[in-house]
Amino acid sequence: EVLGQALALADDLGRFLSGMPIQARPLPIWVRAARKAKKNKQATIGVAVVALVVLIAIGAVISLTSTYDEEAREREQAAEQRLLEQQAQQAAEQAAQQEQLAAQQQVEQKRKDADLEVNRALEYISKARMATSASPARDALRRAEEALTTAIGLESQFTDDHGPRPATAYRRGLVRRDLCRWKSAIEDFQAAGNAGEFVARAKLHEAQVSLRAFGDERAARELLERARQVEVESHQTEERGAQDIAAAYLDALDDRLSESTRTLARVLERGDVTLSSEANGAWAYVGTRLEPDQAGERERALSRAELAVQSEKFRYFFVIDMASPPRA
Repeated sequence: EVLGQALALADDLGRFLSGMPIQARPLPIWVRAARKAKKNKQATIGVAVVALVVLIAIGAVISLTSTYDEEAREREQAAEQRLLEQQAQQAAEQAAQQEQLAAQQQVEQKRKDADLEVNRALEYISKARMATSASPARDALRRAEEALTTAIGLESQFTDDHGPRPATAYRRGLVRRDLCRWKSAIEDFQAAGNAGEFVARAKLHEAQVSLRAFGDERAARELLERARQVEVESHQTEERGAQDIAAAYLDALDDRLSESTRTLARVLERGDVTLSSEANGAWAYVGTRLEPDQAGERERALSRAELAVQSEKFRYFFVIDMASPPRA
């Protein structure tokens, strides 16, 4: 046993002197590793280099993976953002379409409401013409004016120029003229005479009011000339008739009375009922300009006022002309 211990001690001494771990008290693993590395420097350096390369590679992989993951997240977030923007744009477009549709529906409803008011006014105008006395006629005309005013208020909300439609303005002008609201009538005729299918008629009626109500012959001439110079299509018979009546008034103002009556006779021969009262009324006006030595012709001309009154019983000018006494 003593010999065995002596041999173990000798072996440990030999190992110690050789730099190797002894058996009596083993060295920690890191000490043994350091000693091996010191003893085998080349191998240790190689292992260290390999380990460093591996670590760098692992770091690079981790970095690339992290970068790729970050880019992937950014792409995903960008895709989500684009999707949200597309959805928002689609929602905005749908809202705009719905708003436009709602606006169109409102315009269409206002148009229908305006048409209903115009039709109601036409019914009152018809009642006024059928009335047998002045009071119910004026009441019907006032109701017609109210309906047309309501219609014009609705039309201003959907027309491009935010004004009345020419036809509505023209009709209200006629009603206001029959109610002897001269200035208001002129305003309506001016609105109707700016454009549309009533230019010649509107100018004619505005001229009549200027001439008969205000005695402004100069303004009447200008308006009659403008009515006569309007470009009219062949199918616009009422507009062409209005131009002929305007020409007859101009002849009457220039005392070319024979030319005036011939023109009016041609208008009446065409048989347009809507223009017959205007033509007869203009003919009666010619009678007011005839001289005393033309009493017979004057009386025949003024009798035209009676024909005009048959269509419009209570128009102021017609009634006045019908009551005009012959010149002495």
